[in-house]
Amino acid sequence: MIEPFLSLLLGKLRSLIEQEVGFALSVKKELMKLEDELNIIGDGLQDADLMHFSSEQVRTWLGQLKDAAYDAEDILDEYGARILQITNSEHQVCNTPCSPFSSCKKIGVLRRIGCRIREVSSRLNEISSNKDKYGLDRIVLGSNSYVAELNTNRQTSSVLVESEIIGRDEDADIVTNWLLDELDAREENVSIISIVGIGGLGKTTLAKKVYNSMRIGEHFEKSMWVYVSEKPRPTELAKKILDEVNRSGFSIGWSNITELNTLYTKIIDSLRNKRFLLVLDDVWNVYWWQELKSPLQSGAPGSKILVTSRTKHPSVEMGAVYIHELRGLPDDQSWSLFLRKALKEEETEQDLEALMLKETGKEIVKKLDGLPLAVKTIGSVMRSKRRTWIDWQAVLNSRIWDCQSSVNQSILLPALLLSYNNLPMYLKRCFVFCSVFPKNFWIHKIYLIRLWMAEGFVLDDEGREMEVRAEDYIEDLIGCCLFQDEKRDENGNIIKFKMHAVIHDLALYLSGKEYVETNSHARHLSLIGKDQSFDESLGKQKYLHLRTLLLPDTYKIAYMHSKFLINFKLLRVLDLSDNDKLSKLPDSIGDLILLRYLNLSNTKLEYLPQSVSQLCNLQTLQLGRYIRELPKGISALCSLRNLEFDSSLSMPRGTMKLTCLRTLTKFVVGRGERECGILELKNLNKLKGCLVIEHLERVKGQEEARQAELSNKENLQSLELWWEEKDENKVTTEELERMEEVLEALQPPMNLVRINICDFLGKRFPTWIQTSTILKCLREVLLYNCKLVEHLPPLGKLPFLKRLYIFQVYKVRKLNSDFHAGDDIDRRVGFEKLEELSLLQMSEWEDWSSKEDIIMPCLKNLYLTDCPKLKALPEFFQSLETLTIYRCFDLYALSNMPVLMKLEIRGCQRLQALPCLPSLVSLYMDNLSNWEGCLETAEGIMPRLQSFYLRNCPKLTELPYLPSLTVLYIKQCEGLHGLWQSGRHPTRLESLEIVDCPIIQTFRCPSFPSMNLLLRGPPEHPQIVKSIAGNSLSDELAHLTHLKIENLPELCSLPETLLNLTSLEIDGFSKFSSLMTRQQLGTKLKRVSIKNCSKLTSLPEQLQYLTEFQSLSIGNLHDICSLPEWLQNLRGLKSLVIKDCPNISSLPSGMQKLTALQVLEIDGLPELDTLPEWLADMSKLVDLKIKNCLTEFPTNKN
Repeated sequence: MIEPFLSLLLGKLRSLIEQEVGFALSVKKELMKLEDELNIIGDGLQDADLMHFSSEQVRTWLGQLKDAAYDAEDILDEYGARILQITNSEHQVCNTPCSPFSSCKKIGVLRRIGCRIREVSSRLNEISSNKDKYGLDRIVLGSNSYVAELNTNRQTSSVLVESEIIGRDEDADIVTNWLLDELDAREENVSIISIVGIGGLGKTTLAKKVYNSMRIGEHFEKSMWVYVSEKPRPTELAKKILDEVNRSGFSIGWSNITELNTLYTKIIDSLRNKRFLLVLDDVWNVYWWQELKSPLQSGAPGSKILVTSRTKHPSVEMGAVYIHELRGLPDDQSWSLFLRKALKEEETEQDLEALMLKETGKEIVKKLDGLPLAVKTIGSVMRSKRRTWIDWQAVLNSRIWDCQSSVNQSILLPALLLSYNNLPMYLKRCFVFCSVFPKNFWIHKIYLIRLWMAEGFVLDDEGREMEVRAEDYIEDLIGCCLFQDEKRDENGNIIKFKMHAVIHDLALYLSGKEYVETNSHARHLSLIGKDQSFDESLGKQKYLHLRTLLLPDTYKIAYMHSKFLINFKLLRVLDLSDNDKLSKLPDSIGDLILLRYLNLSNTKLEYLPQSVSQLCNLQTLQLGRYIRELPKGISALCSLRNLEFDSSLSMPRGTMKLTCLRTLTKFVVGRGERECGILELKNLNKLKGCLVIEHLERVKGQEEARQAELSNKENLQSLELWWEEKDENKVTTEELERMEEVLEALQPPMNLVRINICDFLGKRFPTWIQTSTILKCLREVLLYNCKLVEHLPPLGKLPFLKRLYIFQVYKVRKLNSDFHAGDDIDRRVGFEKLEELSLLQMSEWEDWSSKEDIIMPCLKNLYLTDCPKLKALPEFFQSLETLTIYRCFDLYALSNMPVLMKLEIRGCQRLQALPCLPSLVSLYMDNLSNWEGCLETAEGIMPRLQSFYLRNCPKLTELPYLPSLTVLYIKQCEGLHGLWQSGRHPTRLESLEIVDCPIIQTFRCPSFPSMNLLLRGPPEHPQIVKSIAGNSLSDELAHLTHLKIENLPELCSLPETLLNLTSLEIDGFSKFSSLMTRQQLGTKLKRVSIKNCSKLTSLPEQLQYLTEFQSLSIGNLHDICSLPEWLQNLRGLKSLVIKDCPNISSLPSGMQKLTALQVLEIDGLPELDTLPEWLADMSKLVDLKIKNCLTEFPTNKN
């Protein structure tokens, strides 16, 4: 689309002319001629953009025009840059040795620019003369069309994001029933269901509805959602699956793994014998499926894969058992969805009917064929239209409905084009630019805003910051449904968002050849998420017109040759972030005078070339943590708005000249004349976001600190003040007083939201933090390592404080009314909005009390750590939901907390009892040497408790009544003689683990419908258990599904009846010679692990009769000399692991019949010297590992 491009170009041209720069009148004359030519060409562009879809000739003409317009914009930007360089040079701003201008060069430079402007004007004139032959009507662009505003109600734009689905209940029920179907008799454990339909039909939305349903959540042990895309990399798919499997755990060891077999092995280990649901969203092809299929088969029978795809082909190739063809919404549901998007605040369907717009609206909806995405986007268009019959009829009768393309023959393209066409000019180019990102890419707001600004897409609006205006752009595009899935912070500010796959297709379709990386006229090149690397040789010829070059993350560029950048002089954006081998930039970086965005974060760069100071257009400079020094001439970067770095380098003098700075992540106070003093902050009053000031001990006194004028930086939201950490015994009284004076003089602005004061060695805090009227907007406070402070300020008076963190304030003894309300005698509520409080390492704190009526009424989370003298908690925690207490040794009592849901207590030696906690769900008790139990009531002290972790509580003799308990873990509780009194046990227990407790000797467990049981004996008393057999115990354990027994060497036998057992692990039974009988196990056992059973001479024969058996692991069985031939009967065996069985010398020939085997691991069989030839014929074997055998073998099967 050329119209928005040309409109913005005209705006830029007029801005340059209005500056009346008098360096060269001939240049100004050429600029005015160029403006006239662009105005003439502007006639008829609306028609040309519509004819673009049906006329090859028009497409060619528009392509020529856009190329010429791009070239014109390049010349204008260079002209502006040269003027800026000359201005800076004359004012001795760029007085560095590399400054490119002397007076003798000015005239020649401007003359050459004038000639180039004349050439492009002539070229545009020639293109314009060919316009009439294409029959383009004369439709003049209005003078204000390029600055038109959206007529949307921005206050409710975030509400327009879909929060619930209209319709699709019947579709959801059908798909859900197929996913829950247990009657699918197939050889594989995993079956595939698919949802198929054209783009924008709601496949992903339906999949999400099913995925998040309660029925699905209760049925599957693991649920995973993986976005696939058009050209997925198998390794990335495997990593995504592992991320999803372990998203609630801590296993992230695969992030640097590149070997596909290794990743597949981890998938097998993670999913083995688990019933899972895997959603593969947006599948286009299946070249990766055959390799991924085998490891997924390790799941338990009944596992399902749900695929969404635009065509049936991928589903058929993958062997889907059911393909659900999604249809459009019926008319009534389409109309309801349309109204949700089209109606303004407080507007109703009856209002449209009264204005005679309802029927027109329904006619528009009928054109959309029930496509939800089309309905939403058109609804957003109509929301911005005037409520007149003429305006709504104009949409109904628009020529855009007749547009078709090879990309999408459905009504979706015209519908989306109408939404796009309704955008103001400035938003159209911003939207199309987003095609540089991959599909399903999380677009971070700040990143996109800086790119838009660097490309010149954000209009300059006097009185409004460009960043603020760009945020409005994003809100508008969200309101138009062109961005979606936005994530916001607690204040409603956008953090990141995505584009729907079909919307991304639209942006690509509109972008033209300038976004196509294979085109020699490409203007924007992004290799984010793509396989190919950037070949430096391509820069010599192919990409001479590039404006955007995004090479982050995977393109490990260690060094750039000086000639690398010579052909990229038109770059506005260069992103080399996350290239962790990049250690040097060439001096030629200074030749990129149009560069506005340079991202070098997470690289190894230690120094920047001095030529960087020539980049007077640069707006954003992001550096990594290794940077040691900035160029001396950095003050010449007069356009710099964002300077970010992670290291603690000192800024060179002259920083005060960077008056355009909005972001400065860190300011380190210098120590000498060549480095910045705090005075350099004085003029940086446009700073916003977060500012960190380090080494404040170098500030000489109060007057010097006051010159920083922090209170004038009204846009700052967060401020961190750091001193160097010192031994308080080695600091003089004069130094301590100076610290207090400096902190007093650093009064922050009134709008500050967050403040950190760290390593401060004064004895008192400043007056400005004690006055609620000065910092009335504060929401978060951190006081860290303020070792000499004896009294905390009255922070309870801060009206909007939500989070308070106090660490290592060692000398404070009391928290009382002075802390909660100060000297405000009328205040009856302290910490009115506080939600989270952390008090850590307060070694002298003894008392916590208050006289106020209400204290912390909104507190939800409280963390107390290393407060050894604190004796009791106050009674005002009526809203507390999470309480964590570590090593508060003198704490002897807790108060009643009626809504507390999670409690964790460790190392509180004097605590003897717990109060009634009626809402508690999770309890963790560790190292409580005097805790004897709970203050129990008839209903139980914790009627809702589900998870209980109990460790090292020696005086606990019996568990309280916990009727809702599902998970119980007990370790090292030697005083515990029984679990529950008769009839007082929970009825929902699913998992019980008893470790190193004498209670195992007399273990009796009530009967539960299904349960996992772990018994592990204490190493110091291995003889305490000789049997867990016997009829009574057998009956109690009859419903066990998982049994794990460790370190009970005297144990001779297992219970008689374990008919529901699916998993059995036995480790460390020296007296076991025969493990089990066929009657003991039933037929459901799938997984057996046997280790360290020194008397065992053969594997139990009963295993061969288990029809569902899938996994066998044996280890350290020295008396077993061979594997039995009956292994061949385990036709469903998928995993076989043999470790440290030194007397096994061969594998039985019958193993070749194990056709389902996927994993075979052999380790520590020194007598095994050959592998059978039939191993090569096992087609499903994906992971073969041979270690520590007589002969070396390959460690992986390819």
